[in-house]
Amino acid sequence: MFADRHIGPSADEIQHMLRVVGHESLDALVDAAIPAAIRLRRPLALPAPRPEPALLADLKAMMARNKITKSFLGRGYYGCFLPPVLQRNIL
Repeated sequence: MFADRHIGPSADEIQHMLRVVGHESLDALVDAAIPAAIRLRRPLALPAPRPEPALLADLKAMMARNKITKSFLGRGYYGCFLPPVLQRNIL
C-alpha cells in the first residue's frame, strides 16, 4: 500500500532498527551518529504548513519571473594545450 511505503516506519519497526544498531532511542542514535559540534541547537524556523495548491501557485508565479535566454555554453571551445599542473587540479 502507498501509505505504508511513504509514511515511514512504525513504532515496532523503529524499535527493531534501534535494537539492530545497538541504541536505546532515536536520540541516542543521533547522539552517536552526529557530532554535537555540527548540530543545530535551536528548532528550525519553518513556515506554517500550506496546502499544496497554494504552494504550487506560488511556485508557478516564481517561475513566471524567469527569463528564457539563449545558452552559449560549449560554443567557441577550441582544443588547446592545458599544462599538466592545471589538469591535475581541474580534471
